[in-house]
Amino acid sequence: MRMKKKTALLATEKDLLVDLTFHNVPASLLTEFAEKIVRPYYNGNLNAAKSCIFLVRHQKF
Repeated sequence: MRMKKKTALLATEKDLLVDLTFHNVPASLLTEFAEKIVRPYYNGNLNAAKSCIFLVRHQKF
């Protein structure tokens, strides 16, 4: 009897997307974040900006 070779697939970063909810964040802070960070550096993409900040925050230096 011949065994079939199984190939393990590793998850990529895009496969590991997670939805996050932030509580008790003042609207003024979110507005300032959008104006100073999201619009100029992320072309208005709030999700990309939050993801980047989350990743940077959890990196070990």
